[in-house]
Amino acid sequence: MFNALTQDFPNRPASTIKPEEAQEWLDKLVTEGRGAGTVRKTWLGATKAVCRWGVRRKLVPHNPFAEAVVDVPRRKQHRPKWFYPHEWRTILKAANAISDTTTPDSAARRWVPWLLAYTGARPAEITQLRGVDLERMEDIWTLNLTPAAGTIKGGSARRVPLHSHVIEQGFLEFVRDRGEAPLFYRPRTNQIDEPSKVPKSPAAQVRQRLADWVREIGVDDEHLSPNRAWRHTFKLIGSRAEISDSLLDYICGHAPATEGRRYGAPDLKDMARAIERFPRYEIT
Repeated sequence: MFNALTQDFPNRPASTIKPEEAQEWLDKLVTEGRGAGTVRKTWLGATKAVCRWGVRRKLVPHNPFAEAVVDVPRRKQHRPKWFYPHEWRTILKAANAISDTTTPDSAARRWVPWLLAYTGARPAEITQLRGVDLERMEDIWTLNLTPAAGTIKGGSARRVPLHSHVIEQGFLEFVRDRGEAPLFYRPRTNQIDEPSKVPKSPAAQVRQRLADWVREIGVDDEHLSPNRAWRHTFKLIGSRAEISDSLLDYICGHAPATEGRRYGAPDLKDMARAIERFPRYEIT
């Protein structure tokens, strides 16, 4: 993004960019291949944040992107965001059919859909899991979703109890075989010297390949997110099982709906009981 900014405003420091020029630059970034939502969230978000930092540090006199706007048309929703039963059944059945999990991708296909299905976690929180993040506390097997493993929205760690159905399938044995290392990717060994050319993280690449696999096995609706739809599915099924909204929010890592709910995290045993009330996915 900043390489593009440098090329489009050659030999000019940020302090010389006028607000109207910044707005015109952003408007031209919206193309057929790059949507307004991407420009607002990523391009405007980054340039505004960095220039705001520069103003605070007295490096630039003003932020040319401070008042810039990118109008995003309301997105049409062509279908629910959650999986239909035949879709989640297809994915989980294909996952169960994988017996060789020696490669990171095969391990991700075998276990990530089940973990997403029973935790409602963000896909990133699961694909970056390490063996050390599986912990037994208060006689409850938990996943410690922590910033130590990678990016966590909001930067706050949380523990999610494992559903007994995942344990019965042999997930604990799989983790023990992996040790404390990442479960679904191999860490990079090469040093990347050019910051602007850093590729996606290994965990992010795993998510992309997993999404491609889900589409290959037949869950290919272009209006459905093949990984994130688990989050919506978990909330839907959990609500039908009469699990409280506050428990579902905390398990999923959603911000509390009200200020009052911000006080005090749920007890681990309360969450474990809620997880066990969550109905098992039947794939036969």
